[in-house]
Amino acid sequence: MSWRERMLPGSFRGVPFYCESHSEDGGRRVAVHQYPLRDKPYAEDLGRKAGERSLECLVIGADYMDARDALKQVFAQKGPGELVHPWQGTMMVQLTGFSLRESTREGGCARFSIRFVEAGGNDLPTVRPDTGAHLQQSCGKAWDMSQSNLAQNYQVKSEDKSWPDQVLAQATAMVEGVLNKIRAVTGGIIGQINGLQDIVTDLVELAAEPGKLFIAIQAELLAIAAWNPLAALGVYENLFDYWGGYDDWDAGDYSVPPYSSTVIEARTAANERAVATLVADAALVSAVQTLATLTPDSAEQAAAWRLDWSDRIGDRLLSADPVMTTALTGLRQAMVVHLDSSAARLPQTATLNPVAVEPAVVIAYRELNDASRADDLVRRNTVSHPSFVPVKPLEVLYGD
Repeated sequence: MSWRERMLPGSFRGVPFYCESHSEDGGRRVAVHQYPLRDKPYAEDLGRKAGERSLECLVIGADYMDARDALKQVFAQKGPGELVHPWQGTMMVQLTGFSLRESTREGGCARFSIRFVEAGGNDLPTVRPDTGAHLQQSCGKAWDMSQSNLAQNYQVKSEDKSWPDQVLAQATAMVEGVLNKIRAVTGGIIGQINGLQDIVTDLVELAAEPGKLFIAIQAELLAIAAWNPLAALGVYENLFDYWGGYDDWDAGDYSVPPYSSTVIEARTAANERAVATLVADAALVSAVQTLATLTPDSAEQAAAWRLDWSDRIGDRLLSADPVMTTALTGLRQAMVVHLDSSAARLPQTATLNPVAVEPAVVIAYRELNDASRADDLVRRNTVSHPSFVPVKPLEVLYGD
C-alpha cells in the first residue's frame, strides 16, 4: 500500500477539509540548572512535552464559504475534539488557534493554518481516607480494654493474702487447659508456624500475672494471622464461637486437690469467666485486625466479612460492660467503613452457565475478554483440570 493510499480524509469534529502539509513539535520538558562557580550544568527532566501539531489545510469549491464557516464554527467550540489527522489517524486534541487566509487570486478557496495540542486528561491526585489505619487504631483500643477487663476480673491473690494456694493452683490448671484448647481449636496450626517460640515457660507464673497471661494469649492468636491470614479468620471464628458463650464453656480436663470454700469456688468461677472473655475478645479483635490487612477479591466477599464479624461483635456487645461497649462499637464502625470502602473499588461476582466442557482459557477470553483470568476461574470454582471445565454454574469476576 502506497503512502497516498494510507492517508486519511482529514476532519475536525466531523467537518472535513483537505490537507496539504503538517508539522509536529515534541520532546521533553527540561529545566536546566546552572550553578554559580560550577562549569557543569544539571538538566532536570520534568517529563514529556505535550505534542503540538499544526495543519495547513483548505476548503475549496463553489460552496467553499459554507465549508469555511462550518470549520470556523467547530473551531469556536469549547473543549477537546476529535481530529482525523491525514497522516497520524484519529486523536483527541485541543485547538489552540487558527489563521484564515483568502484571496481573489485563489478564488473559491479558503486556507487555514490550524494549531492543536494533545488533549490528555485532568488526572488530579485523589485523597482517600486510610480506613485500614483507622481500623488498626480501633483494634488497639479494644486490646487495651480487654487487658483492663482481665486485670479487674482475674485475681489469684487477695489483698490480705487470706486465699489459700488452691486458688492459684486451680487457676494454673485452668490456664493450661485454655492454652491446650486453643491449640486444639486451631487444628495444630500454631505448631506449624516456623520460628514460633513457646511463650508458656512457667504456667504458675503465667497464671499469677494477668498481664503476662494477656500477652501470651494475644501473641498466640496474632501468630496465626502472621502465618496465614485467610486461614486465621476461620480459626478466630471457632475460638470466638467456643468461648463466646461462657455458660457452655469448659476449659478442658484438669483436676486439683478438692476444696470446699465457697469464697474460693466463687473466685475460681470468676477467673474462668474472665479468661473465657479474654479468649473470646482476643479472637474477635485478632480477626478484625486481620481484616485491616486483607484485600477481598470481590465486593461480595467484603460484604460477607462485614456481615459475619458485625454479627459476632453484636453478640459480644450483649454482655459487655459500658467501657468495652464503647470500644467494640467503635471497632465495628471502623470495620464497616473499611470494608465498604474496599468493596467500592472491587469487581463484582457473577454466575456463568456453560453449555459444554471447554478449556478455562477459552471461557475467560470469550466471556470476560481476558484470557489471563483463566487461573482465577479455575481457582474460584475448584476445577480439577483447566482444560476441562465442567458444565456447572461458574463464579467469575466482572470488572477491574
